[in-house]
Formats: sequence, C-alpha cells, structure tokens
Amino acid sequence: MLTATDIVVNLSENFSLGPVSLTLTPGSISVILGENGSGKTTLLRALLGEHSLSSGTLTYDNKDWTKYTLQEKARLCSLVPQFEPIPFSFTVLETVLMARLPWSNSRWENEADHKAAEHAIRQLNLEHLANQSIASLSGGERQRTLIARSLAQEPEVLLLDEPTAHVDLKSRHELSQILTNLALDGKCLVVTTHDLEWGTRLTNNIILLSRGKVAANSLDEEIFTQTLGVKIQVLENSSGRAFARPDLD
Repeated sequence: MLTATDIVVNLSENFSLGPVSLTLTPGSISVILGENGSGKTTLLRALLGEHSLSSGTLTYDNKDWTKYTLQEKARLCSLVPQFEPIPFSFTVLETVLMARLPWSNSRWENEADHKAAEHAIRQLNLEHLANQSIASLSGGERQRTLIARSLAQEPEVLLLDEPTAHVDLKSRHELSQILTNLALDGKCLVVTTHDLEWGTRLTNNIILLSRGKVAANSLDEEIFTQTLGVKIQVLENSSGRAFARPDLD
C-alpha cells in the first residue's frame, strides 16, 4: 500500500503542488484529471520519488518511501511516460527486456528476465511484434510496448502518464480493457489524463487538479464546470456507474 498524506511539492517559484492525499491499494485504479499544467505529471513524479516533498509524508507499507533504495523503489513502482524518445531501433522484445535492470545481478539477461518480458508481451498482445523495431510501430502499439516494459519490471504500483495522448479511438478502448485486467490481477494503477470521459469511465476513484490544487475528488458537475471552464455533465452508463463528459451542445 502506497499512501500519500498531505504531500506538497514546491517545484518552482511559480508552481506548487498540493496538499494531496491518496491511498493506493492492490487492485485499485486512481485517475488524476486536469488540464495541461495542472500538476498531474508532477504528482506522478512525486509518488515515484523523483520530486522531494516540501511537506507531508509518503509511505509504502507504513515505511517512509524516502528510506527505500533506488533499486527497491524500482522493484515496487514503475512509470509509463507520456512520451519517450527511443534513439536506436530496438525491437519490442529488447525494449521490454530493459525493464529487468532492477532485478539484474549481471550484465546479461537470464532465463527469468526473458520469461518476465515474454509474459508482459503476451499480456499486451504484442507477440507478433516482438522482433519488430519500436520505431516502426503505431502510436497505440508503441504505448502498449511501454506498458509491457513496465510490467516486465514486475512492480506493485504502475503509474501511467497520459496513456491516451497519442492513440486512436480503438486503441483507447483496448487500453481501458488492458488497465482493468491489470487491476483485476492485483496491480495498483494511477493514471493521469485530460480525457475527462475516458478517465471517469475507467474509474470513479478520481482527483481533479487545478493549478496544483485538488479541486475535487468526486464527480461534481458544478465544480468540474467551474474548474475546466466548460459545462460538464455527469451521466450514468448502462451499469449505473457515473461518468463525466463535456456538454458541447
């Protein structure tokens, strides 16, 4: 369990995040919503331990997260970035194998590393692309490759930064199912997005950020409308679960 309690990050003179509190448990999906510049990525980086806290506490299983070594953190938590330049034409398999570094005791991958990478590739339905250059992939295929790489790292907590930013509608739908299945497998997921409808359909466990502050942690039409600057509707899907979307009529 990763728990953030009133964490504050003073990123610069012009931007501060927090206070933010959230508890991440196995099998849960949390979605961080907000416009560009609202602090979504900063929050992920703070949870990962890349940003120092100005105040508040961050614990993993009741132990101070800052006391964990970098290797220990890498075995427990992984980040799927919004965009990552790949300077060389690594194959999908080679890219996914890179995630095994936190578990490595030598310069070369062992059988366990290959098994973990191949399992992650199967989970993301990438077997037919395993030997293909990542540079030749579509946006959706590339995103799935980065998720597979994080899964091969075998973390308990998976952080995904704007995973729908470069994918089409079909890939977005497939991504929803993939993330739901990962949660069902016991992974703890934190997802940032400015795609309001996609994010609230994925889960109702949400935080809406605005200029680094928590504006809402539930689906409130009035607060969402005031915060995002467009009229927001809160509706229900066929299962009776609430979701939000812009009312553009």
